[in-house]
Amino acid sequence: AEIFRAARRITDLPFVVGSDRRTLAQQQQAERWGWSPAGRGGTGGSARKHLEGLAVDLWPLDRSGRVIFDPSAQAELGIAVLATARASGVRLSWGGHWRGRRDATHFELVR
Repeated sequence: AEIFRAARRITDLPFVVGSDRRTLAQQQQAERWGWSPAGRGGTGGSARKHLEGLAVDLWPLDRSGRVIFDPSAQAELGIAVLATARASGVRLSWGGHWRGRRDATHFELVR
């Protein structure tokens, strides 16, 4: 949580936590909505990280407080969060850097 508060000092882009720790039922709903890759019963890859409480989806907001999925806003937020994590010695993986199915809202702890 401290990383996200610090990231707010780097960027003036407002954002909210859209999703963090999920129950299996919540993960399965996210898959039905297309928010998370389906398969493996909600236990693979980034889905597993949400189930373990090691992942968060951050959603940028417009000036009216509405969620936006603008790629430039997601990139700005991703850069701010990664820079803050790096300065704090926290290793994060950002879905905006993934090959294949990118997920620019997704951040997960690397152990």
